[in-house]
Amino acid sequence: MPEALTVRVVATEYLNESERAAIVAVCIAAHENEEFGRMFTHFIRSGGRHFLAYRGDELVSHAVVTTRWLQPEGQPEMKTAFVDAVSTLPAAQGQGFSSATMRRLGAEVRFAGRDFDECRAEAERDAAQRGAFYVVPANDWRLI
Repeated sequence: MPEALTVRVVATEYLNESERAAIVAVCIAAHENEEFGRMFTHFIRSGGRHFLAYRGDELVSHAVVTTRWLQPEGQPEMKTAFVDAVSTLPAAQGQGFSSATMRRLGAEVRFAGRDFDECRAEAERDAAQRGAFYVVPANDWRLI
């Protein structure tokens, strides 16, 4: 974990207004997407657990885990956890904060490929090898 990083886990219903505003600010800055405020409204409605990574008193990274239902064609519906809004302030990117936040979630963090397409291809190969489902990433509030 990067030096001086503290990760707090907070259920959506226990986030105060200051924390909510800080999360939205981090996500807008990280993704250069002003629409994130609308996406965040979904996270509030759907509950979830927010992983808040602080360097001192500053929120530098965030991820949220929400419950989703997945039903691959011809398969029964499955309750799943969906990790979203993984964001790190631009000035803190490249220092391992997002990776540390994901590891705090219990995720295995692997780096593969030079761009999104190569990473996706590796994820698809890995899913097929493990007999898992590859879930297409979507970071569009209209799909969430």
